[in-house]
Amino acid sequence: MSRRLNCVVALLCILVLTGCQNKSSESYKRMIESADEVLQVYEEDSEEVLADDLQTLNDVFLSRYTVAELSFKDIKSPGGIAILDDEILLTDSENNCVIKFSGDGKIVKSIGTSGGGSSEFLSPTAIVASNGNIYVLDTSNKRVQIFDTELNYKDYISLDNNDPIYKPQTIAVNKSGIYVGGLSFANSVIDKYSFDGTHSQYGANFVGPVQSSEDKVYAINSMSLFYDKENDSIGAVSTGPEYLLDVENGELKKVCDLPCGFNIVDFVITNKNIIAVSGSAASVFMLDLDGNYVGTIATISELRYEEAPQIECGENGELYLCMPMAGKVIKIYECVE
Repeated sequence: MSRRLNCVVALLCILVLTGCQNKSSESYKRMIESADEVLQVYEEDSEEVLADDLQTLNDVFLSRYTVAELSFKDIKSPGGIAILDDEILLTDSENNCVIKFSGDGKIVKSIGTSGGGSSEFLSPTAIVASNGNIYVLDTSNKRVQIFDTELNYKDYISLDNNDPIYKPQTIAVNKSGIYVGGLSFANSVIDKYSFDGTHSQYGANFVGPVQSSEDKVYAINSMSLFYDKENDSIGAVSTGPEYLLDVENGELKKVCDLPCGFNIVDFVITNKNIIAVSGSAASVFMLDLDGNYVGTIATISELRYEEAPQIECGENGELYLCMPMAGKVIKIYECVE
């Protein structure tokens, strides 16, 4: 399978590179100092950033899975999805609302309008059901709004990252706090907002999604950073090393290597596998818990244009994939004979 770069990410990389060119020796120093980090800033011509396992991938298509597009009334740009018992919650990043649906697709409750007040949104995306609450990433307001399971407003947490062009993209929640992964090269970390009111930052040189599983938080770096010598700046590629990372006690710990070049933009962890959404391959891959490629569950051409799709797993193992730019919600499930 040939490598296909995510066009949206590539454009953002160019914009960031242009904005970093005046920082001169800071970028080079960052590369040198990253040698002891879990995620390094590589030299641009190093073997690591050109590894790209997608180039030699022999696809194994798992034909037992069925892919179906779902239809939800009043949803125009589904930004994120959460499963709550037999109900489905969707954010709409264009209509600036959150809608709860019953299992048969009927609207149970809808909240939200455009704005910055309580229960108002500007481009809501990722949504998580945890701790008896609903957490909504209110992207353009740079905050997370918190609701009860009936979508009654409770509180919000402002997001604090000192990169002026920082864009939050994914969230994970456990008993201790909210973890946010976003697009930032100047301050590329995972931000943790503890429920006791404190804010801390984990790791360095991280760009990618975060996810919780059994109250533990994991991350995958979707891109590798490199030092651009000609422009004396920091850039990113989707062809370099990717890792499953354990987010714990203020640092990132490598759990396992993942195939290079998959450009994993979201993922879920089950008791048997890692289900990874690949931007570069426009596919949903199954990996084992050691990070090895098992097979391709689905190939969805629109994924190559998505910056931050969200995937969620239902109680019976079915997968739901939200694609805001395509305006689609996809259900992927295993056929039972």
